Amino acid sequence: MRRSGRTTLSALVVVGMLGASAVGTAAQEPISIDAASAAITIDGDASDWADVPGTALTLEQLDLSLLPPEQAGDIDFGPIEPIEVQFKVANDADNIYMLVEVPTDYDYNVDDHNLSPALAVQAKVVPEASTHMGSEEADLFISTGMVDIWHWELDCGPGELSGGGASAEGRVAGGDDEPCNMDDEYSTTPEMREDDGGGDEPNDAAENSLLGSWSHSAADIGGDGTWVFEMARPLSTGDPQDASWEAGGTAELVLAWWDPNETEEGWTDAGHLTNSYDGWVTVNLN
Repeated sequence: MRRSGRTTLSALVVVGMLGASAVGTAAQEPISIDAASAAITIDGDASDWADVPGTALTLEQLDLSLLPPEQAGDIDFGPIEPIEVQFKVANDADNIYMLVEVPTDYDYNVDDHNLSPALAVQAKVVPEASTHMGSEEADLFISTGMVDIWHWELDCGPGELSGGGASAEGRVAGGDDEPCNMDDEYSTTPEMREDDGGGDEPNDAAENSLLGSWSHSAADIGGDGTWVFEMARPLSTGDPQDASWEAGGTAELVLAWWDPNETEEGWTDAGHLTNSYDGWVTVNLN
């Protein structure tokens, strides 16, 4: 059953990847995983991930009671229970591949992406950047550095290719993915989130080479099954607003999930679930 909710601070503080660790929750044990050595076909079919070990990540909402009143403002959103997702990563010499599996029912609306789920991956661009969109828990409006955000709203259907990498040219100038809404974005604090090349950061090298495809194991509305999200991107793009990786190095990541059952109108920006309680997930690349 859907519950009503609203966000009246225009998602100023908690839009994007802000998690409960941003407000002083006790830190959990850091999570470190090893990427598999593999080249994955991005088609929404997870069968080629069968031999890749997965890691369980618990995603949960922000606890508003922990936010300073002057930063919380009048924020309200529909409560969603924490969810455990499976996360897998692989890479070859050129690309990084990610799989996120979310065990929840099938809600997909071709006309309104707020009534479909949304997914995001956040990555460090600079070493000092914090998990809550590049700001510290002491003050969410002060930047500690830039983060890279792959922000995916489902404007294209199951099995279709999303992202700038789905274009005939393979890379799109700027971070926007107009057809499918798998955008390559950056942020420095929770009050701002821009497509690469937008905002106040000049960036002539801004591009979107993301590639994604999704499916669901029970693709009838309300069907009880698992969402499958496959993603890929070159390890290094030359875009300074992207995280840059290399084989043998590490990537530091956080996930977020927006649930269309959050309110009668679907998900809100602020109501997403994230694993920021556990800090950055360190991925050791092959």
